[in-house]
Amino acid sequence: VVFCIHNIAYQGRFAFADFSLLNLPDRYKSSFDFMDGYMKPVKGRKINWMKAAILEAHRVLTVSPNYAKEL
Repeated sequence: VVFCIHNIAYQGRFAFADFSLLNLPDRYKSSFDFMDGYMKPVKGRKINWMKAAILEAHRVLTVSPNYAKEL
C-alpha cells in the first residue's frame, strides 16, 4: 500500500466517537486516534485519516521532492 500526500491541510478529521461506523477492527483505533487542540471540525479526540494512512502504508510519497522537504 502506497499513500501519496497531496495537501497536508486536508487530513480527514472527524469525531472519534464515529470510529465504529467505519467497520474496521479495533486494532486500527490507535492509528486513527488524534488530538490536535482545534475545535473544528469537532472538539476533542478525533479520527485522522491521514495519520492512519501514514502509519499503515508500506510507503509514503509526496507530490514532489520539494513538497517532501516542506513537510
